[in-house]
Amino acid sequence: MFLIIITAGMLLFTSLLIDFSRIAAFNRKLDGATRAAVRSVLAAYDAGLYERYGLFARGGTPDDEIMGPVLEDWLNGPDGGHFRLLDARLVEYGTNVSQVLGDHDVFRRQVLEEMKYKAPIDLTLELASKLKPMSGAMKEAAAAVDLLERLRKLYDRREQHLAAAIETQREAANAAKDANLDSLLPLQGTAGLSRDTVQDVAAGYAQYTAWIAADASREEGTEPVYAAEIAAYERMARAVSQELRQSSMQAEQAHRRMETLALQELELARQINREMSETVARARTSAAGRDSGFVRLGESAVQGGAASIPAGAEDDLRQIRDTVDQLLLPDDWFGEFREEIVSQAAEYASFYAEAGVFQSSVSAALGGYGGDGSALHDGARRLQASYGRFYEKYIRPGTVIAARERALQSSKQVSREAKRKQAEADEMWKRVRGVLHQLRADPGTEEQREEFRLLEQAYRSNLAFNEAAAGSPPEAAGLPEEAGDMSGDAAGLSEGLFGSMADMLEHVRDPLYIGEYTIQRFSTFDPRNFTGFLGVTGPGEEADDAAADSGGLAEAFNLGNQEAEYILYGFHDPVANIAAAYGELFAFRLAIRTMEGLIVNKSLAHPLLILPAALLYGLKMAVEDMISFAREGAAPLSKYVPVRLTYADYLRLFMLLHGGDAGRLSRMIAVIERNTGTDLSLTPAGVSGEVRASVNLWFLPGLMRTVNRLGVLEGKVAGNRYETSKTIGWSY
Repeated sequence: MFLIIITAGMLLFTSLLIDFSRIAAFNRKLDGATRAAVRSVLAAYDAGLYERYGLFARGGTPDDEIMGPVLEDWLNGPDGGHFRLLDARLVEYGTNVSQVLGDHDVFRRQVLEEMKYKAPIDLTLELASKLKPMSGAMKEAAAAVDLLERLRKLYDRREQHLAAAIETQREAANAAKDANLDSLLPLQGTAGLSRDTVQDVAAGYAQYTAWIAADASREEGTEPVYAAEIAAYERMARAVSQELRQSSMQAEQAHRRMETLALQELELARQINREMSETVARARTSAAGRDSGFVRLGESAVQGGAASIPAGAEDDLRQIRDTVDQLLLPDDWFGEFREEIVSQAAEYASFYAEAGVFQSSVSAALGGYGGDGSALHDGARRLQASYGRFYEKYIRPGTVIAARERALQSSKQVSREAKRKQAEADEMWKRVRGVLHQLRADPGTEEQREEFRLLEQAYRSNLAFNEAAAGSPPEAAGLPEEAGDMSGDAAGLSEGLFGSMADMLEHVRDPLYIGEYTIQRFSTFDPRNFTGFLGVTGPGEEADDAAADSGGLAEAFNLGNQEAEYILYGFHDPVANIAAAYGELFAFRLAIRTMEGLIVNKSLAHPLLILPAALLYGLKMAVEDMISFAREGAAPLSKYVPVRLTYADYLRLFMLLHGGDAGRLSRMIAVIERNTGTDLSLTPAGVSGEVRASVNLWFLPGLMRTVNRLGVLEGKVAGNRYETSKTIGWSY
């Protein structure tokens, strides 16, 4: 009996172990079958999407038609009619979408995986190696242009205030001249005026007293002999002294007013001069520790190409910056000028006081009570001397004002020449600006605008799907009025480009891969479309043909010809993206060519002359570069680095410059959807397979059901079968 009990227990335990083993084997087999089925489903991908864009997405045969046979084959094998250790049966199966290609994370991952092996890193490194030899010269050129342009504007303002101060001095002096003081106090060289003067009053006084004495000694009862002459002299003396007083008073009021204005202008000039000094000091400090994109690319580990920049070019450019000291004026200069302005007003005030004394002397002398008239003679002499000194210093020849003007004369000559060159550069920039404005003003055709409106809908739909904010496209800011301002913008752009290359070499991978993917997989504008627009001819093309081609430029603005530019800038407009790309292309070419211009014109020595000459050179050469792009699709990087870069090469740089955001990914997705007719937000890039199957139990199902209550099985026992489910997710 005991043996029977032990044997029964052993059989029970053995049957339990056998079914447990079969369940474990079934679970393992079902897991493998589910994985294989999901992978097989994903093996049916959209071939067109892959061939065109290198992206994997579910397509082709329906899921059920793939999944069922794979599961059956895995679970039961091809010999389903023979004895099977596991009698597995499919209960239910299906798939669910776990990832879609329109999701930014999924899309970015596929792009990065695609470009990890296919991105032409060597090409990008070659771009960096071409730019590296220029980094030092470009750094110094950008710093020089920035400093010189800032100082040029400050210098012009300072000179305007100084000129206003000198002109105010001259106006004050001319107020005395305009008051007819010359006629009352004739100096050497001003004689010949037929009117009564101060000298006439003094000279006639002796005769006047003699007439009074003669009439006073006449016999009683006789008529005065000289009454008319005495009255005439008195009228003349009073009229001269009164006119002198009134005229000198008007000029004195003008001097007080003009002195205040001149000192104000001088103080404004002094403040601007101080601002210029501070600007120079800040520029030297920042240049000494400048952690710019130029420096970082120059110090990067990438092997630079053959350096063709002239030896010592960086030192020459640095010396150009150092020449700005000659634009500054010492504080003593302003102190001396202030003393001259104050002295002019003081000297005229002294003359005005003498005029008052002379009038008092005339009043006292009339009537014959002035004695011998010595006070009148002395007053006239002092008055004449005081006016003579003032006249010589401030009117003619105006030695004080003339000397101050001579002190500024050399800088005025340089300034005039600089303004002439600046006017040439501004005129050149005006023509270029007009061409760029003409391009921006083109609205495109109605069909093109409609195409971009639909594209914008797809773009915003994808942004909403990803719950991402729309990145702001670069503002289509107006082009600066002056060539100098454009050169500053160009220098800033070039530093950003060099910095972007340095970032790429140091640690940035994603923007490089995504940018390169954009260049490879999407269309770019052909710059040779601009041959007619720019009025140039392409290789082997007649001028008339080029002019005719300008009419075909409108067709070139179709979305299919500028997908990369749209992805880069994000303007939903047929022309704005092309205009933005060409604006940046011209700015970068201008920055490089201006650097060359600084080196070429360094012999001009004066900073006011070097800058406009360099700008004019840069503009002319940048225009030639744009013509070269229109004719040949490429242009030399620099006069000193004659390697040729294509328009697509510059787009690669601009892709790095502007980085990437959710907006750029949504624009890429929108273009793909427009080209393929596929909504990537609904296109699976990953699926999860769910399979429910069962296996028969050989022994005691009730015992297994009881054991399952302990939670040791993954499924459930139904009748004499064990049933479970598996869910497996997979993605491209």
